[in-house]
Amino acid sequence: MLGVRTGRCGEQVHDSPGGGGRPPRMMGHESPTATEGESMLSSVKHALTRRRRAATVVATALLAAGAGLTFAPSASADPFRCPSDIGSDSQSLCAHVIKINPGSTLTVRSGPGSGYSNVGSLPNGTIVEVECWTYGTPVSGYTIWTRLYGGSRYVSDYYLDTGRVQSFLPQC
Repeated sequence: MLGVRTGRCGEQVHDSPGGGGRPPRMMGHESPTATEGESMLSSVKHALTRRRRAATVVATALLAAGAGLTFAPSASADPFRCPSDIGSDSQSLCAHVIKINPGSTLTVRSGPGSGYSNVGSLPNGTIVEVECWTYGTPVSGYTIWTRLYGGSRYVSDYYLDTGRVQSFLPQC
């Protein structure tokens, strides 16, 4: 027996000779119901949003790699305002020396690279005033060196918690 009945969710269900109580297939110019259309639109929007996010991540990574950008080590923070007893003025920025093994010190160089002469050393945790950044010899693949306040004193930014120092300090 063929006919129209109400389904479990209150929708109209058309019985067909094959049984199953399925609604008829849409043919030609028939439009989906409002609920079906909203559901399809929601699914399409969700899929497009996922694809856009994935494309954005890929594009950002490609741009960063193509521009030769070097990002700060993952265990980093931003420079901070120096304590009054350390900074040269109220606007000076400081950073902590990090990643130095116990009993060792960070070598301070006269220029941005390991080939420059040793002009001092700093133990882990020391607060230093940072002045500007430049490129130098790579240290663990990281080529940014930071000049400390007060003359030609450089340390690899790899050993400072400056984060992305290029966003906070001028290039030397």
